[in-house]
Amino acid sequence: MTTVEEKKKKYQNSMLFVAIFTFLFGVGFLGITLKYFKVDKRSIASAELAKNSEEELMRSLTVNNKKGESTVEMKLVPKDGKHICKSYDEIQIIFAAEGMAVSGEKPQVSLHLDCTKFQDEVKVVFTVPNQQQSKRKPSSQEFSGNKEGMVVSFSNVQWVWPRSWALETVNFKSQEGDFAIIHPLVQSDIKRIVW
Repeated sequence: MTTVEEKKKKYQNSMLFVAIFTFLFGVGFLGITLKYFKVDKRSIASAELAKNSEEELMRSLTVNNKKGESTVEMKLVPKDGKHICKSYDEIQIIFAAEGMAVSGEKPQVSLHLDCTKFQDEVKVVFTVPNQQQSKRKPSSQEFSGNKEGMVVSFSNVQWVWPRSWALETVNFKSQEGDFAIIHPLVQSDIKRIVW
């Protein structure tokens, strides 16, 4: 028969083996994960720098409401001089209706910019034809913008056209990943399209 001391020693040895095996498995798994996802410290740093540029561009976004139409203007080159369309393939500016919802979803005006067509432009100006649109039956619609590569779309609209659309989000999309900026909720900073 084995004594209590021998059982204790056997148990400690088996627990030591399990601990070493678990540690080695974890190190191997971590190595494979880092190799597969190719995490690069430089890309993390450039994403931080890019974030500042996008926030600057969002702050520079202006909305001019005129009788019959609204224009949304966005700079494509921040102070650092690096064109935003060199980093992203698409930019989407989303305005949401205030105080309305269709099946729990806010009506939205989305302005899509295909950056591959605007790499030489310093700014872009979208025109939202309020007067023309308000004469149509309220529904989800999409139409071309001022130039090729610009699309204006309305979604989640059913019974009536909203009269005010507040800037909600600006999405920057690329093959490497997407980056979104949520507009600040400070009332005085909110940019609106008003019909």
